Amino acid sequence: MGDALAGAGADLGARTLVICEAVSMYLPPVAVDELFAYGESLPPGSKFVLTYLPRAVAEDPRHAKWARRLRWQTAFHPPELAGQMAGRGLSVRADVGAPEYREQLLRPIGRTLRVFEGERIMVADKA
Repeated sequence: MGDALAGAGADLGARTLVICEAVSMYLPPVAVDELFAYGESLPPGSKFVLTYLPRAVAEDPRHAKWARRLRWQTAFHPPELAGQMAGRGLSVRADVGAPEYREQLLRPIGRTLRVFEGERIMVADKA
């Protein structure tokens, strides 16, 4: 991934903000691991933001129709994801669900937005 960005003119030594929004659940685990590996290569001061599907949601029989229809492939338990981030040199600073997202991020700026109740957002820093 870094090679493609460098080829497009990106400065790989500059602090970087990586946003993987509404992506991880549709990718196979190996591709998500490649994203995490890229996160490990980020320079200090960078941020890695990921929306993800909790494993409890993905495995809930009530969501089986959605899982098949949307082809969900990857999900995490929040502590499992934090462990994977730590293993890649990333420190999780926030991991919130829809209610917290609305209250902490949208409400203070006067915004309302439909947020999928089953999805979480994780923000990690590269030290």
